[in-house]
Amino acid sequence: MFGDTGACLPSTQLNVPPFNQNDEAWYGDQLGTCPNTYIGNKYGNDKSESCAVTSLAMVLKYFEICVKVLPEHSTTGQERMGMNPSILNDWLTWKEGYASGCLMKWTVFPPCVTASTRQYNPSTTGISPQTYRYIDNALANDDPVIAEVHWAGKPVDSHFVVITGRNGDTYNIIDPWGGVATTLENGALGHYIIDHYRWFSSSSPTVVEKGLCWLRTTQNPDGSWSNNVGVTSLAVLCFLNAGYDETDPDVRDAIGYICSKVQDDGRITTGSDTYETSLAILALVATHNSSYSIKIENATNWVNNSQWDKDCLWENVDKDNWYYGGFGYGSHSRPDMSNTQFALMALDAVQSISKDDILWDKAQVFLARTQNRQEDVYIPDLDYTVEWNPTYNKYDDGGFVYYPGASLAGDVNSYGSMTGAGIWGLRLCNVPINVQEGRVQEALDWLIDNYMMDGNPGMSNPGTFQYYYYLSMSKALTMTEPDLIGGHNWYQDLSDNLTALQKPEGYWVNDRDTWCWENNKDLVTSYAILSLQTLAEIPEDIQRLSYITVILHSNADLHVYDPFGRHAGKNYETGGIDLEIPNATYTSNGAQNITIPGLETGNYRIVLVGIGTGEYTLNVTGGVGNDTVSEDSYTATISEGEVQDSTVNVAMITWLTIHVDVPEPIDPIVPSATGTGNVSFIADSGTIVNITALNETDLPAENPNVDFPHGLFSFNITGLDLGQTVNITIAFPQDIPTTAQYWKYHTPEGWYLIPMGSNDGDNIITITLQDGGMGDDDGDANGVIVDHGGPGIPVAAPNITSFAPLSPVNDTVCNWRTFNITVNQTVNMSWYVNGSLLSTNHSVTEANYTLHADVVRVLNVTAIAANNNGTDMQTWIWDVTGTCTPIGGFSVALLPKLKPANAGEVCDFTVRLRNTQNFVEYVDLDLSLSGIPAEYAANLAWFNWTTSALSIPAGEYRDIGLRVDIPDGFSGYKSFGIIAHGTFGDSKDYGVVNVTLAP
Repeated sequence: MFGDTGACLPSTQLNVPPFNQNDEAWYGDQLGTCPNTYIGNKYGNDKSESCAVTSLAMVLKYFEICVKVLPEHSTTGQERMGMNPSILNDWLTWKEGYASGCLMKWTVFPPCVTASTRQYNPSTTGISPQTYRYIDNALANDDPVIAEVHWAGKPVDSHFVVITGRNGDTYNIIDPWGGVATTLENGALGHYIIDHYRWFSSSSPTVVEKGLCWLRTTQNPDGSWSNNVGVTSLAVLCFLNAGYDETDPDVRDAIGYICSKVQDDGRITTGSDTYETSLAILALVATHNSSYSIKIENATNWVNNSQWDKDCLWENVDKDNWYYGGFGYGSHSRPDMSNTQFALMALDAVQSISKDDILWDKAQVFLARTQNRQEDVYIPDLDYTVEWNPTYNKYDDGGFVYYPGASLAGDVNSYGSMTGAGIWGLRLCNVPINVQEGRVQEALDWLIDNYMMDGNPGMSNPGTFQYYYYLSMSKALTMTEPDLIGGHNWYQDLSDNLTALQKPEGYWVNDRDTWCWENNKDLVTSYAILSLQTLAEIPEDIQRLSYITVILHSNADLHVYDPFGRHAGKNYETGGIDLEIPNATYTSNGAQNITIPGLETGNYRIVLVGIGTGEYTLNVTGGVGNDTVSEDSYTATISEGEVQDSTVNVAMITWLTIHVDVPEPIDPIVPSATGTGNVSFIADSGTIVNITALNETDLPAENPNVDFPHGLFSFNITGLDLGQTVNITIAFPQDIPTTAQYWKYHTPEGWYLIPMGSNDGDNIITITLQDGGMGDDDGDANGVIVDHGGPGIPVAAPNITSFAPLSPVNDTVCNWRTFNITVNQTVNMSWYVNGSLLSTNHSVTEANYTLHADVVRVLNVTAIAANNNGTDMQTWIWDVTGTCTPIGGFSVALLPKLKPANAGEVCDFTVRLRNTQNFVEYVDLDLSLSGIPAEYAANLAWFNWTTSALSIPAGEYRDIGLRVDIPDGFSGYKSFGIIAHGTFGDSKDYGVVNVTLAP
């Protein structure tokens, strides 16, 4: 520990090389552009103000940084490279690193070097604790510190020194006045007090930075590279893509050279008109300097008018001519895919050319004739079909050739650099990537089948056009497959390969072939850098000002996903709005508006989910600051449950490039097996493939408790990391009830449920599946999810639709009460009193139960309706009070009244007792001959009869069996009586038996 700072001492003493500002090697050099001011004190006039540049030179030398100064900017009149105060002074003067002639700006540094903000030491007599902490931390990270100091009698910030390490309560320094190693207390000019300070860091230059540094060394005094507009344009695009602008002298000089080659007819060229003019347009557009608008417009008109068609600048051709739609080198030259690629790239970059322009349709005609694809291509806006021609499209592999019927790979063989150019051209013409429109996919399949990174596939010498292939291929894949191609991480492979091929000095050159300038280091280095920049990070200053704004006028939900899968738009689980993309905004006021600032390279997705049927308008604008990079508008229709998808590609192809695809129905869409309509699936990761609609009967077992109105669905999700979780949004043509459940079937487990993240009653649900986990039917964490399932509606439980009486029920003792139930489906109805089961009615839709109020009490009477679908229940509170006051009467009847019988046989009767009043009666039954004449009295033997007390509810009856045994030898009419004895009286009836003697 040290002193009062409470900080650990840095153990590193930095080995900063010393420079003396008064060294004779430079002490007479003019400092910046200040007259009579020099680096050193050669003339004894005390005009040396170079301690700052000398201190910075020491720090840069410590980082092993060297700079190059062209002869016209050198004090010696010769090219200079290296690092010392004199060379750095020339470089800073050239790069405008001085303000007011000779005061350093402290903002201009060679690549790979950064400086902290200027810090203040609040102590006027020593070093504050905060200053100790900051400087100690910098030294611990091997970062030297340049301090502004004063000493006795001098004002604040009189001198600069380099701090190299801690020394007790002070610091070791290199003092540029003399270049001596000392301490703050023993400075060459006195005891130094720190006023301000900043520390410096350096990173190893990236592959691109090394390449840019090398390009700076080969730029000609006129601002060109290789005295060629095309090469210069490619080289300066490398700098513009890296975030430099025209404040950088190299960029400014290069743009000046390009402008100096503008011709009267709009061309910008030194010979190869189409190549150079197209590339010049890209460079000028990328500056976003409005002063070049006229030059860009004139050049654009020339390129546009040079397209072979019926109005070409030099000759007219119709659609049946193979020249039609292509671009050649210039005047009267036949077209080819290479010139066409760069012409289309330039026309795409300018805002004045709409994607609705007919030039893109004409270009598709030429592209169709250069693709080895034996299938006709219909161009709707031209109402023209390009018929495949065995001369032009000799093979059927999907690759591209140089021009129809000719290939630089021999015969009519496809090869890599032209296939990349063809894919790029198709994408610029808004040809989508999907199964229905197979041109792009078949070209991608060719690249997959011929994948290689150490050469140009298809060429007999893979080194031929090797670096040109890297450029065309990287652009094409950036617009189609940002991550993987055929399982290969193409950008990582490209980066690794180009890193290995870079020369120690920072340049690239084709050591395998010299054809088409691939022995030109300026050109090949530009190819390599631009290839690497396609998916490189957007430079910070550009990224900070960049944005995409998406506006949707429609009855659809708007969603935007960034290249990392982060989401902006409606959250179907919470009903709120997700703003997972940093700093994204969402507004909805008649139209939905999502703005994404600070763009990343890669593919953004715009997803429209139809919540109704009708027309929509989608506007997508991309820009940087006040400059619009792209502006697209689409009007189409969408139906409820339909999902449309658009890709917005963001890349550093020609400065910041934003390309928007026409919205198309997404591939994972399938008609339901039950005929309800189309069902769409959106996965936030991976790719949904092999989607199939299923009926429940297609599975080994049915789910008896669930109805699947839209059927079920089988699909796989591929391209996942092992164990990755995927969120899936599913849109249906009708609303899904809130009671729905997501059921899956997997043999041998059978049916099982997984949670639904969103189920709020609209037509959209969400589920979450995990590779090898929940919902993955193969059970393996293998990067593929296998799914079979769908939303089911549980079959409704029985519902008691009516009941009587209303609860509570109030009765008095001796009354009878009937409870009634009606149910909407067949059930078993069970009756309970105070939880005890009394009776069950089976397979009924209506049921009742009657209870007697025998004593004073409060009862819970419960009816439970149950079946396989569930249960419903009704409970009454039955309050029995008061005393029994019976009234009324009853009747008895014998059925039948007269019955024939044979002597010696058995004769059956029925005794019917009926309660005729609204009370409960207890009745005793008896047989009687009272009142019957003797000759008719039935002296019969009775059996199967028991006198008993019966309880008969009001208005009801009871039937009791009565059997009579007829003795032998007895004949004639005989009568008998049946008497019911009740509490309040008797009731009697009579019967007659006609007995016949047996023969």
